[in-house]
Amino acid sequence: MATKRVKVGILRARHDPSVPFIADRACIEMMMTNPAHEAVFDYWANNTRGYLDFRDSALFPWVDIALDASEVGSREVHGQKAYDAAKALPGAILDGFDVFLVLVHPGTAVVPNPDAGKPGQPATVVTGLDGGAGYNLDNTPACSLPVMTGDHTFFCHEFGHVLGFSHSYGVVNNGIEWDGKPPWDEGTVYGDPYDLMSSASFGTRNRDANKTVWISTPTFKGMLPAGWPNPNAASMGPGLARAHIHQWDPQALPPGTVRDMPYPVGGAMYRVRLVGAGRSSQAPSLLVLRPPGEDAEGRFRCYVEYRSKNGWDMGLHEATDNLARRAVVVHTLNDATGDGVRCWYRGHIVVPTETDTDLAPAFTLLVVRVIDVDEDAGAVEVEIGTSSPREIEIKARHFQSLLLTSDEEPMQTPCGDTIVSATRIYQSTSLYRASTRGYGDAGDPGVVSPVITWTVADQPIAPGTGTVDVDTPDGTFTLQYELFADPNELALVARGGERYTATVMAKATESNGNSSRTTTDTFNPIGWTTGFTVHDLTLLDTCLARKLRRVFVRPLDWLLPQVEDDGLNRMYDRINQSRLREILRRVVDQYPTQALELEQLIEMRARQLR
Repeated sequence: MATKRVKVGILRARHDPSVPFIADRACIEMMMTNPAHEAVFDYWANNTRGYLDFRDSALFPWVDIALDASEVGSREVHGQKAYDAAKALPGAILDGFDVFLVLVHPGTAVVPNPDAGKPGQPATVVTGLDGGAGYNLDNTPACSLPVMTGDHTFFCHEFGHVLGFSHSYGVVNNGIEWDGKPPWDEGTVYGDPYDLMSSASFGTRNRDANKTVWISTPTFKGMLPAGWPNPNAASMGPGLARAHIHQWDPQALPPGTVRDMPYPVGGAMYRVRLVGAGRSSQAPSLLVLRPPGEDAEGRFRCYVEYRSKNGWDMGLHEATDNLARRAVVVHTLNDATGDGVRCWYRGHIVVPTETDTDLAPAFTLLVVRVIDVDEDAGAVEVEIGTSSPREIEIKARHFQSLLLTSDEEPMQTPCGDTIVSATRIYQSTSLYRASTRGYGDAGDPGVVSPVITWTVADQPIAPGTGTVDVDTPDGTFTLQYELFADPNELALVARGGERYTATVMAKATESNGNSSRTTTDTFNPIGWTTGFTVHDLTLLDTCLARKLRRVFVRPLDWLLPQVEDDGLNRMYDRINQSRLREILRRVVDQYPTQALELEQLIEMRARQLR
């Protein structure tokens, strides 16, 4: 794999002689590398899979600089004074570096209070020094990093700028609100909950009480080097959006981790499996969708990635209203006013899926849908097309609890296995989860998901717990339910030994009351069984297959396999019993011993039908 060498000069400048210097080891562990591999260089090397290589970088000795009150607000001044003082050190060579990082310590200063003279206002206040990138030192990109006001996320973000990364865009947020006073400034820059280069906000909008509030906090607490004076500096993450890395330099992602495809056209549909972006797997973690006639800057290109809770994404959330959740995330490349073509967050689909399973990203004709989640493998399967009719579907899971066993009759197969025929009483529980498609939006967090309502046996179900009476030709049966508000999942529980069928219906309606769709499933408690367990049936069928092979009959040519539907299995068993007797008739003269064994097996099978 190709690498990109970046030689970094780390300058260290103290502007307050009353504070002690920070030890070299603490500076190395914060900026370069540490045992947890959580330093700033580690962050960028990890996120680019080793493409960025910081070998030959240098940590310069501490120098002292003087700043007056008029200079605390100028990062260029801090940086230049640090550069000049370091260059004046005996033997210092500042040539040949690709970028400079300037640690300014402590990074706070006492200045005259602009509100002095007002009631309760002191003559002076403590303020943070201006920090950030956007200037050069001797024609080399540089950034200033105030020690006591900056954390790991801020340091990585500003370092990203000197590496050539721009701000990312997305939802409307108040990250550009600097003075903390109304009227509140808002914009789309810093609007990505899944990209470090939106770290002034990560899309949070929480200032204006008259507007919908959304919060995005994708960071976590990592290692704080011993001796680092700012106890709040260990806030880390999130990872970089793979979309942003790819826009910056496609070589920064290993070829096996990227699937590059044209937009689907003419009703075509893609299905792609993606692993979590923070995993080290060589499987695809980013899908790149290119529009017809894509220009040199990639306008309207669309990216799909899966962001799970691992690596630098440990700060992502689950089952909350936070924008920064474990999810399939969509980005596009579009123009930002006055800022060129930038990476834009266009929304996400929460994983595991809740109500909405699809998304129609703005400025594309695409619809992205999550169709399967493999939590054990940390992967998802996504579907990408150009249309998505409004639908609702139910996914059900069924569980049986054994309450009572009676009339047990042990027996032995001709193969020597002991199996037990018995009557077994079960309590049945079924979980139903409703999900929608075709209700996807352009990723605005203010859009309300469709409302899901449930009925069981034509009776509406209210959130919480309760019971439903089901009228059947065999009488009235009472089942218990629990309807979970978030996610919208319905649990039904039958009393032990009861067997009946109840219709389960889910209805999706837009929050404004329009565009309803319904779908149905059934609740079928098995109540009881007479015969063998699934394990015993497996032993029986294995023995049967062995005996049939001895008389040159292939079981798959004759016998119907077991399925999940108990009603079908009972019918299949009757068919299989009839077919086995036909086999027995054909082989009895030529294979008398095997015929006796088959007769015994047929009788055992018949017990499953009584």
